[in-house]
Amino acid sequence: MGHLAAPPASPTGPTAQFPAPTHGYDPPARRAPAPPPMQSYVPGPSPASFGPGPSQAVYAVPSIDLVGAGQIGAAISAVFNLIPCLLFAWGCTSLVSGTRWVLDALTTASIRVPVPLASIDVPVNYIDLFRLRPFYNFMVYWDDRLWLVFALLFLVTWVVSIIGGALYGGTLAAVYTMVGKASGGMRVTLVPTQSAPLGQPSPPAAWQPGPPAGAPPAWPNQGWPTEPRR
Repeated sequence: MGHLAAPPASPTGPTAQFPAPTHGYDPPARRAPAPPPMQSYVPGPSPASFGPGPSQAVYAVPSIDLVGAGQIGAAISAVFNLIPCLLFAWGCTSLVSGTRWVLDALTTASIRVPVPLASIDVPVNYIDLFRLRPFYNFMVYWDDRLWLVFALLFLVTWVVSIIGGALYGGTLAAVYTMVGKASGGMRVTLVPTQSAPLGQPSPPAAWQPGPPAGAPPAWPNQGWPTEPRR
């Protein structure tokens, strides 16, 4: 009997070796899967490529948007005037309540008149005496609605302060725009940070290079026999 010839090697990749055939059967060779393509790391821009200088860039701001400046002024005014407006509303409601208490006391006042062997307390209504009845009724009306007084005073003063802050910010932006267009504007220096730019992956701690071009990939032993066939 002649010996069995080994099958030719696969031209597309390495083949795994099998033990000698038994009972006249030669199992087919298994082809190893192709290696996945390696992705190379693309570094981000270096600080030297940022701007005209080696590590910084200088820009000029000739004008400022009036709407944006007004919004910033309104936001700052709203934050910093919130507590003062609350204190102002609380002080006004306390003043209304105190005035009502004083006027109530004036309606029940009395004058002691001395008489022989005794003294008589004569009641006197100072509200009617000094013709303060309209003012007294006005204070009574609002004292019965202190929460409404507090809300109105707080909201009106807060809204007015917000509008004033928006107008102040817009006025400053308009003045700066007029001066900036004539003088070129304020210069701003931008310096890049050491962190990676937005959207760029950070480089690995130790980058391992791949195998040289044309070299066969090294496959781990998966339990297949590696002895040559006889």
